[in-house]
Amino acid sequence: MNIKLIGQILVGLVGAFLVFNGLRYMFLPEQTLVVTQLTAESIFGLSNARANIGGAAVAFGLIGLHAAVKANTELVRAFITFFVLFIIARVTGLIVDGIDTFSVRATILGVGLLAANVVGLLLMKRAEKQTG
Repeated sequence: MNIKLIGQILVGLVGAFLVFNGLRYMFLPEQTLVVTQLTAESIFGLSNARANIGGAAVAFGLIGLHAAVKANTELVRAFITFFVLFIIARVTGLIVDGIDTFSVRATILGVGLLAANVVGLLLMKRAEKQTG
């Protein structure tokens, strides 16, 4: 297996993970909110979970999948930017709101997804240099 393909698979897996989780929020918001320790007390709250969490995750996941399929390193950089901002928001929450186990785990997951994207990007860039 060549290094470009390994990079594409890494980025694609992260994109697929986001799409899967986003679809859970879009179509099963009540069940997903319980698992993630969030609450929605109204119809508007459920609608926000569907749109702002689910829709955003699906959109970013599709960008990651597209970047992986096309081996588009510029799109992978944009995908990485999403994760950097996600981690900044998580760390801000840990500082401002306090530390709990679930928030720490979510932050670690975000760092892992960021790392997978960075490795994927580096592998794709390395393959570009080797071919030309």
